Amino acid sequence: MPLGKEILLELVGIKFKYPSEKRKDKHEWLLNVDYFSIEKNWAISLLGGNMIGKSTLIKLITGTLPPISFNCYVGSIKVDGIEYKLPVNPLKMKKLGIVAAHQSDQMFPELSIWENIELGCPYFRVNNSLKKSKRDIVVDKLKKFELLNSISIDSPLGELSGGAIAIIKLLRSTIWNYKLLILDETTANIDNNNRKVCFQLLSEMLFENSSVLLISHTNNDHLKFREISNDKYVYKIFTINNNNVIPETIDYLANRGVNTV
Repeated sequence: MPLGKEILLELVGIKFKYPSEKRKDKHEWLLNVDYFSIEKNWAISLLGGNMIGKSTLIKLITGTLPPISFNCYVGSIKVDGIEYKLPVNPLKMKKLGIVAAHQSDQMFPELSIWENIELGCPYFRVNNSLKKSKRDIVVDKLKKFELLNSISIDSPLGELSGGAIAIIKLLRSTIWNYKLLILDETTANIDNNNRKVCFQLLSEMLFENSSVLLISHTNNDHLKFREISNDKYVYKIFTINNNNVIPETIDYLANRGVNTV
């Protein structure tokens, strides 16, 4: 069963606006978050319309906004109570266990499956024992989900389908010892079979004292996420509304459309 309250991540006084040449009103904040926290052992669905700031919020947390935006936001992030002023360093956030998988993350089809996964986890390259244990986990998972039937982990990534590559991208994120795993449309544009595998894999990679945040425009993804996380995590729903992060009731999904949120 989920454990008691313990705050993992806090957003304090976060404000963001696009560079003035990209937004009609240069004084209008896209995000204006006084305070928002994520506790350990939470499974979070983050919902909201297109262009409302979901992915921007994630990039603020992970430090992956482009440099052109550096003068467009203020605030700080706390991880385990330690404060980091914006802009945060993306490598520092990864080392702290704040890991994100985006639909647009770059993959390299000419490199092997393992090399693509290793690129996502540079911290264990110097540790051969840890490197081997991670590789063994990857092989076990890929065999279980029948992705290595005719190829090996050292085969070029380009030999896999787009759906299978999405699974590799998810696996690359989950084998980090993450504290907060953020999934930003990682199941977009893949077929139902590969989507099912993604959630099966995720269900096996939910770690105690960590949390997972899901962004998806597909209502069924959030319903499946709630289903696989219920035994280990407390399920929460938040929306971005009026430039802020707002908690919603557990029946929020049922009141939305069947296919999209």
